[in-house]
Amino acid sequence: MSKVLPPRSVRTALAFRSAREGAVAVEFALISTVLLALFAVVLDFSIMFYAKRDAERASTLLAHALTSCPANTTTNTLLAWRGTDCVTATMNLLKDRIPNVLVNFPDVTFGMASIQRVGDVIRMCPGNMTYLESDMQTSALAVLKDKDAGALAYLTITYKPFLPKLIAQYLIGSSTTFREYTVDVRGNGDAYACAT
Repeated sequence: MSKVLPPRSVRTALAFRSAREGAVAVEFALISTVLLALFAVVLDFSIMFYAKRDAERASTLLAHALTSCPANTTTNTLLAWRGTDCVTATMNLLKDRIPNVLVNFPDVTFGMASIQRVGDVIRMCPGNMTYLESDMQTSALAVLKDKDAGALAYLTITYKPFLPKLIAQYLIGSSTTFREYTVDVRGNGDAYACAT
């Protein structure tokens, strides 16, 4: 009696199942794809964290630079020109240099304000901002006491992920915006009143 062989497709499937020569390469290809995608996501989140940190740090440094000015003097101040006080002059110097400092973020927007608390109101001094948003006013009222003069600096940095759009859309979105601001005290009394 002759032996009945299974169909050719079944024999091929059985031979493929028992072969082990390329199994490691296939497993590596599957696992490495997932690991590389995971690494890219972790890297993107890390860079996003550093973007937020850079925005916080830059706003703090800007506010400290503005509050380092002495009491209002338009004379004997190297930074004063055209009748402006030291804070306004420092703002004018810094506004053109901020994009050069934050070169990794070409979409940076920023603002600087010289402010003074009078009672329960924050008064805007001459500068490049005309109003404060409500959270900035609340923070300024918490930091400044009556007749204190101070400075506020804010930055908005838009971070665009480097991951492919398909992955970024589901994990991070097309972009993330960080808005950071810092209020710092400059001094108290009439010597620090807003320059007119």
